[in-house]
Amino acid sequence: MKITMKDNKFKKIKATLEIIKKKAASEPKSDTFEFSFENFIPEKSEPVLGGLTIFATETERISLRRMFERIQKENSGIKFVFPESMKKQINTFGLSQLEVRELTKPTFFINIEDTAKLDKYQKKIEQRLKENIPTLIFNEEGTLYRTDDKERKFVYQMGSNGLRHNIVRYLVAEKRYVQTAELATEFKRTLPQIRKTIGEIRKLITKKVKIPGGKIIETGAGGGYRTKNINTREN
Repeated sequence: MKITMKDNKFKKIKATLEIIKKKAASEPKSDTFEFSFENFIPEKSEPVLGGLTIFATETERISLRRMFERIQKENSGIKFVFPESMKKQINTFGLSQLEVRELTKPTFFINIEDTAKLDKYQKKIEQRLKENIPTLIFNEEGTLYRTDDKERKFVYQMGSNGLRHNIVRYLVAEKRYVQTAELATEFKRTLPQIRKTIGEIRKLITKKVKIPGGKIIETGAGGGYRTKNINTREN
């Protein structure tokens, strides 16, 4: 099973950054650090889900390439440098812990170009973890509930039809920022009516689901709305 960036992605990024920062602290006079893939997996003696573990089990598969690409894309203060001999391997890397330990410890380099940017990025990841927003499920009956609420104490019954239901379902399906004018045209409403309805949805999510509605239906810098942390399900 390969770890995807969707599953616990911020925990994985945080663990990776902590490993990198620990290495940097041990060599304070350097800005380029040599690593092997073994640096990013726990020793057998370590608790499976504790500390800086990036794998969940010894047989779980992970693509470190995707992890590194994500970090480098979001943080210009760090650069991953892989030797030519490793390029093919890193492009298809999806090994388990046991398979990694059988390798001849291939090494690569991480260059920290801007420590301040790296620190800022790490704080951003830690803040995101503190927010700890669970995934919500929106079913065909218009029920919005939290995946971490097994007893369904925090539920917003939106109904199986109506403008609120239709707007949320449209935004979830589009997976992008949708301009207010597009929503107004789609549902034959005025711009103020759309804005008012989305405001009402946000308030009810905050009140009933106990998560800030503005973090579930976001407003883009260029206008428009998109949903975040919502999946659809039949029931």
